[in-house]
Amino acid sequence: MRRIEFIESYRVPDDGGDYQWNDNHGRLIRCKDCKHHDGSRCFRWNSTIITGFDDYCSRAERRTDD
Repeated sequence: MRRIEFIESYRVPDDGGDYQWNDNHGRLIRCKDCKHHDGSRCFRWNSTIITGFDDYCSRAERRTDD
């Protein structure tokens, strides 16, 4: 079984009540699953930024070899 993470947002009512689900904004892609990552570095911005295994960014693109 594979785990999928989503980006969701919630609202807090003015009266301070419980969180209310607002919207799903898509799948979260970790660096380890991104096509711009080689195992330790991100090449998305034409640089060699060192990233952690579980890091993520808003510009990630899922690898097609999963």
